[in-house]
Amino acid sequence: MKTNAKVISETDSRQLTYLKHLIFWVLFSIAPIFLLESIELIVSYAPVYYVVTFLTLIAIFYAFYFKFTLQYLLNDKTFTFLVLIVICLLIYRHFPKLVCRLLPDHPWTQDPFDLEEELKNKMRLGILFIYFLIGLVVSIIESLKDIKRVNESLKNEKKIAELNLLRSQVNPHFLFNSLNSIYYLATQKSDETPKAIISLSDMMRYVLTEATNNLVPLFREVDYIDKYIDLERLRLPKCTSLKIEINIQEKELMIAPLLLIPFIENAFKYGVSTRKATTISIQIEANATQLSMVVLNAIIESEQEESETRIGIKNVRRRLKLIYPHQHVLSINDDGNLFEVRLKINIKEKVKN
Repeated sequence: MKTNAKVISETDSRQLTYLKHLIFWVLFSIAPIFLLESIELIVSYAPVYYVVTFLTLIAIFYAFYFKFTLQYLLNDKTFTFLVLIVICLLIYRHFPKLVCRLLPDHPWTQDPFDLEEELKNKMRLGILFIYFLIGLVVSIIESLKDIKRVNESLKNEKKIAELNLLRSQVNPHFLFNSLNSIYYLATQKSDETPKAIISLSDMMRYVLTEATNNLVPLFREVDYIDKYIDLERLRLPKCTSLKIEINIQEKELMIAPLLLIPFIENAFKYGVSTRKATTISIQIEANATQLSMVVLNAIIESEQEESETRIGIKNVRRRLKLIYPHQHVLSINDDGNLFEVRLKINIKEKVKN
């Protein structure tokens, strides 16, 4: 349906363009009637000359409209563009006259220089100057619009490709961490292993289906986070304290998928110790217009893990910049002992009923 709508829109746009051009040339063809004192100056003196001049102007107009402006003026070839203007002026000045002289001798094909001064000056110079400028301006505007549309299209395609790449980098981390949790349960011969596998299955289904969309309902994203936390909770050592506070007042909000989970994954991966007491705190709140999250965890990591953390955070920063430009605040503090993430996102999209 979207493709058909796009085709219809493009067809309507072309038809509108054709209509604009038709109106332009109709007005152009009758302009001399209003510029000159009488239509008899055209009909009586040189209708052939007028018609040839009219067709010549059309040819010059579309030469600049489709070719010269885009190829030369907008590509910094100003000198070539000016030369073409001079050539077109010469063609306009002499070509109709040459055609009239090549045709059989007839009052309608008389030498244009024998026309009355008013006809020569007003039609040849005035109309040319006015309509040539109009054509040039229209050509430049249309060319700039086309360039802008192409650039915006390329920019959007690049943005989508980059977002897909960034999002795909999240999935391996999720799978690796979840499998680690299940592996730990299996080694302990825990009765929770089957339940954990089912949770992982639900999470995989979400990642492979809904999370491929640009936006997902916030309650589905929170449900995914809950399942991930439950998996991690199963293998936490007794010395690790876990504090979770989730308060979603507006569940119909839409959010970019897998945007929050990297910070939570980092907290479990780099903030858990089997040797000393640690605390992981996760707070997620959402009202009608804003989502906020605070994640706190102790810092227990190697140099390699620190590098991986920076890569993951860089990924999220980039996604936030692409999806929520000027609509988010991300604050990350690292004092060597405590890692703190504070994120606020202004959200307008809601689930469509």
